[in-house]
Amino acid sequence: MKFRLPTKLAFLIILLVAIAATSIHPTVAPVKAQGGLSEEQLALLERIVNAINMVDDYTSYVNTESSTLALNGSVALAGFTQEIVQSQQLDKTTTYVLGDDPNALVVATYTSETNQEGGTIASYTVDAEARYVDGVLYVNITPVDGDVSGLALPEGWVEVEDVTTYEIFDDIGLDRILERVGAIEADPANDSPLKDLELLEKIVQDVTVEETTLDDGSTVNVFTLTIDFVDLISEAPDAFGGDSNSAAQGLFNAFEGQSVEATIILDAEDNPLAYALSFEGELVDLDASVLSSSLAGATLNLSFVFSQTSELSQVNEAIEPVAAPE
Repeated sequence: MKFRLPTKLAFLIILLVAIAATSIHPTVAPVKAQGGLSEEQLALLERIVNAINMVDDYTSYVNTESSTLALNGSVALAGFTQEIVQSQQLDKTTTYVLGDDPNALVVATYTSETNQEGGTIASYTVDAEARYVDGVLYVNITPVDGDVSGLALPEGWVEVEDVTTYEIFDDIGLDRILERVGAIEADPANDSPLKDLELLEKIVQDVTVEETTLDDGSTVNVFTLTIDFVDLISEAPDAFGGDSNSAAQGLFNAFEGQSVEATIILDAEDNPLAYALSFEGELVDLDASVLSSSLAGATLNLSFVFSQTSELSQVNEAIEPVAAPE
């Protein structure tokens, strides 16, 4: 279970907003835990961390994920307005069979929409399938809608030797797949903050748990975490795909007062079942000259919305490994 923006998305935000760190208008005042978290709340965090780390020991499972990024805004200068539109949606199901001969299947749909010069909107949707079989990663990308003429894509099934060859490989997170099957060394930047108890104790403002009965009669515990965004970035600069350079820090500090909301669902035995993550930020009437001296006199308005969900199923069950494409 992951907890982060794809790297490209975070740096897209940096590109648009640069180091504008002074004009955030939070819709809700920051809520700090008075005197820190209670012993009971700290114990809840420990349960969450222990549960999330259990996934590393699973021998098989299916992870169904959905993530959405939306940037909408405008830059106004001398009576003219340039719209800013960027949205990305990734729906992905990954099946893992792990052990001595790891095997993985990814089925995904990725949609991108971006405004162009002249006010037009460029959008496209591609279907992606990836298979990791006998130490080889195969990928097939199929355009299904929109204009992909300006997009570099492999043709048919290809063997992937370098996950940076095509931008679409980052969009669908192929590096995470290779890390999970042990084909490449894990990048600490890709790890989830939800696995780090010491970190959570520093950045979580509040944590609650509620017992709920599902339609099938089973009981689950729903944990809700309120995480200070700036504290998260200060303690873990890589958490949202950024890094420790001043531009990234300046950007993320602009969201002071904003909170990341995370919901983690564990079953009665504290096995992880699902999570949801959401964050919203807004720049209002920003002096755009902080982005570039050429924008002196311009005003920027920008909203940023990110959400992600993940659900685990078929944990440690017998799953038929996928075969290599013919």
